[in-house]
Amino acid sequence: MKSFFPQLSIPNFSFNGVARKLPPKGILTLLDQGIFSLGNFFTSVLIGRYCAKEELGLYLLGFTIIYFLMDAQSAFITTPYTIFIPRKAEAEKSVYTGNTLFMQFGLAFVIALGIFIFPIILPASLLPEGMIPVLTSLAIVTVFLLLREYTRRLFFAQLKMKNALLLDVTIIVIQIILLVVLLYLQALSATTAILMIGITSGMVTIFWLYLDRNEIRFDRKLLRRDFNQCFQAGKWVFASGFLWNIGTYLYPWLLTSFKGTAATGTWAACLGIIALCNPVYLGLQNYLSPKIAHAYANNNKVDLRKFTIKSTAAFAGLLGICSVVLILFGGYFLVLLYGGKYAGNGIIISLLAVNLMLVAAGFSFSRAFFTLERADVDFKVNIVSLVVLFTFGLWIIYNYGILGAALGLVAGNAIALMLRFGFFRRLLS
Repeated sequence: MKSFFPQLSIPNFSFNGVARKLPPKGILTLLDQGIFSLGNFFTSVLIGRYCAKEELGLYLLGFTIIYFLMDAQSAFITTPYTIFIPRKAEAEKSVYTGNTLFMQFGLAFVIALGIFIFPIILPASLLPEGMIPVLTSLAIVTVFLLLREYTRRLFFAQLKMKNALLLDVTIIVIQIILLVVLLYLQALSATTAILMIGITSGMVTIFWLYLDRNEIRFDRKLLRRDFNQCFQAGKWVFASGFLWNIGTYLYPWLLTSFKGTAATGTWAACLGIIALCNPVYLGLQNYLSPKIAHAYANNNKVDLRKFTIKSTAAFAGLLGICSVVLILFGGYFLVLLYGGKYAGNGIIISLLAVNLMLVAAGFSFSRAFFTLERADVDFKVNIVSLVVLFTFGLWIIYNYGILGAALGLVAGNAIALMLRFGFFRRLLS
């Protein structure tokens, strides 16, 4: 058994030593997500306000690919890690961490190679105009972006919210400075923004992982065991997430196909306003996912049921408040932040705010299925969402464009919420 990182001669600086000086986990998780979301939101506003709608559309298409890949990584590596790390003995935790990091690097390099090859084998006429440079930039930085996401999830699973906060603050500060420099040099575009975000994320993440190296050990003898555990736990999580991602991230691609990248740019701007809720939405997700796993660490279904119901009520309630604000003022915020060219889309933001409440209400049920190692249940639910997309969704997007995409999302997630609640009652009654 050996350290995952080589023992270079640098000052003995402890990540955890700095982290202990910061303040309570739930607040820190929300604060971290606020910082993380600020970077993404700031980038979206810069591109939307100072570049053409088409550039914002291309930026969104590029990040739908990244989000899809992050969810695949989460299914096979970080979700199983979150489920099993509370059950590991203290002596096993560092080895499990090192082995999952090894798996993460392998998966990320395979993905990056696939993105690089994809535009070569696919006729350019099948891709939106301007998409090939975006794919090239993704091929260069995918390993870095996935590594950052892995590291964040690692810290959340270990309930080290302070570490995640330090990581994200460092990245976001550098990222914002460099994006402003790009804007000043009149070099800001979807392609350059993705490159800058990826390179910044990679360099800072590698540095912080090295500082935390004493808790990361690689053991080749246990790699196969850990791989099998992750694969067995993750295969249904991946299958479920794959369907959910298609049912969510395919909407901007369908909009591009039917209405062009300018329409997708407007869709991206509306999603950017919804992202104002991300500090609460994603922060609570990051906090609740490991908490749900810890609630079931002793195989106690009663504790799991109580905590899941309690967290669902809190999550939906907080997101409900945020959504009401966006329903009332979202159209105003859209014009204020992105500019007058996006005016007249208040109804789209209202529908997307309703969709946010529906997704939030179903989140804890979904994570309870994963914790019970019954991701196959969530998979069945997501089949229904996919059916909605390829029937009602296709028709309504083709005929009503952005409005149709918003209505399709609401319909699919409303049905999915009802099904998740029904299955949850059956499994934990």
